[in-house]
Amino acid sequence: MLRLMSADVDDRILVSRLLRGDEEAFSRFFETSFEPLLDFAIGRAGGDAPAATAVVEVTLRRAVRQLDGWRAELPLQRWLETKCAETLAEPPPLRRGAADARAAVHAEWQEETTRRARKRVFTSLAVAAVLAAFVVFVNCPKLH
Repeated sequence: MLRLMSADVDDRILVSRLLRGDEEAFSRFFETSFEPLLDFAIGRAGGDAPAATAVVEVTLRRAVRQLDGWRAELPLQRWLETKCAETLAEPPPLRRGAADARAAVHAEWQEETTRRARKRVFTSLAVAAVLAAFVVFVNCPKLH
């Protein structure tokens, strides 16, 4: 029981770090997810390793776009396996090697991290504008 809780906490910490754009977290995520997902996919792709590698790449690229939707109902690896099973049910993706897959997943993660950061900045600016308008309204009796 304690081990499951520890893995859950580790998953939450890893995802939190990934969402903040932590490169070390990305490396850990990829290194701990790729091989188990590849084994999962190979078993379901009739032993076709190149096809399974392509499926895992697509799965991980989608996962990094959807990380902020992971709510820990499932352990992270199980969530990834669910996404992998969905990808396996689709037409086969472009085949590439593991190094190319890592580069593609990393590029997708960087784009998504940048998008999330821009969204946070925009939200902060919008909140600051509303607060500034409120301060002006409260301090200017002619506006009441």
